[in-house]
Amino acid sequence: MSSLLYRLSGWCHRHRWRVIGTWALLIVALVALAFSVKQPVSTTVTIPGTEAQQALDLLNQQFPQAGGAQAQIVFSVSAPATLTTPTAQQAVEATLAGIRKDPQVELVTDPYTSGTVSHSGRIAYAIVAYPVPVANVTTAARNALLNSGGPAEAAGISVNFGGQVVQASTVADTDVIGIIVAFFVLLIGFASFLAALVALLAAIAGVAVTDLAILALTAVVSETTTTAVLAVMV
Repeated sequence: MSSLLYRLSGWCHRHRWRVIGTWALLIVALVALAFSVKQPVSTTVTIPGTEAQQALDLLNQQFPQAGGAQAQIVFSVSAPATLTTPTAQQAVEATLAGIRKDPQVELVTDPYTSGTVSHSGRIAYAIVAYPVPVANVTTAARNALLNSGGPAEAAGISVNFGGQVVQASTVADTDVIGIIVAFFVLLIGFASFLAALVALLAAIAGVAVTDLAILALTAVVSETTTTAVLAVMV
């Protein structure tokens, strides 16, 4: 295998401009194909048997109109404090009331009435539902969600956010950070700026081709929003 890779790399070096041109043409062709035949991907991902899935199923049963993007808010305190005291409950309710004021929010579940407070009383979560897909959630609505924890935090409660809406706001930043870190790792490993840059560009080209091919396959195969992410991870 090593000798085969050696001959292949030698051939690519001798015909480097032809190889680069072929890759560029392939990416351009895939861009044209993918964006001309692509179909919407499904945002529904189920994990049967988990508490999160049970909560989502309950939400869909009670509020079928909330079929768009969703986010989760997790409240937590350290022992011996609990979220079931009047002060803590009031702080949580104030936080949720602030989120409900956002015009794009369809509904916000109440942990105290929907049964999403842990048995210990130290962890609770609420679901924020939007009537639109995650791509149509505005930046203002996303920022309002991420900045809504003030009342709970003032009462000593930790507030964390998750879900599609939050992931959409961080994926671009994490991708850029990952590329920068990868470049420095390659730079240290190869001890050459050019070698590190070529390796990184080759990886980016491979990921681009994979993502575009997966996007084009939506014309004939039903895919979810996690398909491309899992492919890139592999």
